[in-house]
Amino acid sequence: MHVFRESTKRLNHPLVGELELDQETMPPKTAAEDGLKLLASWSATTGQEQDAQSTSNPPPRQA
Repeated sequence: MHVFRESTKRLNHPLVGELELDQETMPPKTAAEDGLKLLASWSATTGQEQDAQSTSNPPPRQA
């Protein structure tokens, strides 16, 4: 049985304002789920590397 759900979530973020996010629920254990997990892991790792670089090499201070 294939269960398909989609919806729209609306948020008002204090920094970026109104966001409208489309949501789609996929059945568990799919190739898409595996791909999304890989992308999330890669994104988190890349973000940590960028944070470490910006901390170790802060921009020059301006007078």
